[in-house]
Amino acid sequence: MFLLYFYFQLFCMRTLFTLLTVCFMVLSIQAQTTTFDTLKTYDVFLEQVKTSWGMDYKANGQSVSVEKYNYYKMHWNAAYACKPCYLATMDAQDHVLHFALQYQNCLVGIYKEYYPEGGIKVEGQYKTDTTGNFDAFLKQGNCNLRIGKWIYYGPQGTKTKAEVYDNGKLIKVEEYKNGAKTQLMDEEEPRESASEEPKKPLGEKIKSKFKPKEKEDPYLEKNFPN
Repeated sequence: MFLLYFYFQLFCMRTLFTLLTVCFMVLSIQAQTTTFDTLKTYDVFLEQVKTSWGMDYKANGQSVSVEKYNYYKMHWNAAYACKPCYLATMDAQDHVLHFALQYQNCLVGIYKEYYPEGGIKVEGQYKTDTTGNFDAFLKQGNCNLRIGKWIYYGPQGTKTKAEVYDNGKLIKVEEYKNGAKTQLMDEEEPRESASEEPKKPLGEKIKSKFKPKEKEDPYLEKNFPN
């Protein structure tokens, strides 16, 4: 009777251990395969000018319709809805200028920058969270930290330079000519990148003229490539 009870307890413990292991694996897979919404914002300067015949609405110094003006203005606050999200920064002609994983104004994943004509200009990676708790991740100072290799391209698509970062510190620079490596420079002492701060188009401009919205707005876009 004692042996039967012992084996029953052993079976229950093994079953519990197996269930806990499966649950942990499922949670790990979910954390690694989390998908985020894709939003967009606009890198445009908006202003309203009073005239003798009424209000003149302008974007980047050019007169636009009030509908177009309001459309740009609505998307200015998109960065504040990223918790996190993929944010595409567009110019006034709807060309993608930047595409990045952000938590509001913090860059926390892939980053791609494009020429106005559409070619890739810069691509790299910022340090990202792997636990699913971005709030705790950012409280640890993990905002806009470049990691790994960053590659720069010329207007014709040829590689011009590569930088290697370790937790936000620049440790190596590779120079290229006609797409071929010509020079390798190691930093004697790792230093902070000179371009750690996100560019103005990544949601920061909205602070200059409009207050952040307290509630998230329907910026969702589904047609941007990840």
